[in-house]
Amino acid sequence: MVDPNIGQVQVVGVGALTESDKALLEAGKKLLVESIEVGREYCKYMIGVASGAIPVYVAVLKLGVADKFVPTTGQYIVWAVPAILFLLSSLAFSMGYFPGRADIALDNIAGIAAARTAIIDRRRCWSITGVSLFSAGVLIGLWTIFVH
Repeated sequence: MVDPNIGQVQVVGVGALTESDKALLEAGKKLLVESIEVGREYCKYMIGVASGAIPVYVAVLKLGVADKFVPTTGQYIVWAVPAILFLLSSLAFSMGYFPGRADIALDNIAGIAAARTAIIDRRRCWSITGVSLFSAGVLIGLWTIFVH
């Protein structure tokens, strides 16, 4: 037997929105619209941080090494790893900053939501990659300066 109420909406109360409801609705709209920009601005900021870490690392490394010290080829390679990781993290953040390509039809709400989710997921992936590379660069750089 089929329930006759399936697919029907039952209205329990109708009234004008309160000021609190309007504020919450506006905050929800703002969160929805700006959620894409937050990830983009984070990537933009981290591009500068990761790029700036390269000369800082080289300067600190230069301060920690005696002027007459002649490193071996292996030491040069180990010393270059953090700078390379900082460069790769900057590239990862750049990939997160640039817009992705998506075909969006404005009359397809589900398509817009799917494209928004894809953009956010893409930026999250590149951000995590960038943070991982940057963190590895910092840890290896600290090890290189203080231990090696």
